[in-house]
Amino acid sequence: MKYLAIFIAVVSLLLSTPSQSVQPPQISSLTAEEESRLERQRTVVANIIRDSFGDVRLEGSLSEIYYLQKIIDRQLIPESEKFDLQALGVVLGDIMARNLGLRWVKVEDRYGHSRALQFENTQNLFFPVTMISRRIKSGTPISVRALYNDTETGVKALIYERSKYRQLPKPKYTY
Repeated sequence: MKYLAIFIAVVSLLLSTPSQSVQPPQISSLTAEEESRLERQRTVVANIIRDSFGDVRLEGSLSEIYYLQKIIDRQLIPESEKFDLQALGVVLGDIMARNLGLRWVKVEDRYGHSRALQFENTQNLFFPVTMISRRIKSGTPISVRALYNDTETGVKALIYERSKYRQLPKPKYTY
């Protein structure tokens, strides 16, 4: 009888508590202001690279990971400079976008809005802007290559999952 009373109490509590449905994030194209912010952050990193390593153009090449790692290793951006630290994430995001087929989008959720990389036209998102800055703030060692590789692995997993449900063409046998 005691267990029945507890069971009824738990069930009535669950039924009386309104369930909070988690709303999916709202994904949209970047605004002109957000595009401008990305461009300013790219310029910050380009200037640091130019001043420290010579004339290197940022084009989203995998070789740019080397420069991002050197900026971090040499602590060329103070920990207090949030905008500049996030600029490293923007350049990393550009590398990911170019090489992994992702695109920059604006994401709005219950926490606010942010910039992210979207896989195809899905709810699958990557947030490179803060990948580096959060690790620097927490004192976590950073391998930019590992961050890229982890994202690449995630994209490959998404591609694989998508392919499992795609109808394959019938093979054409010729004898």
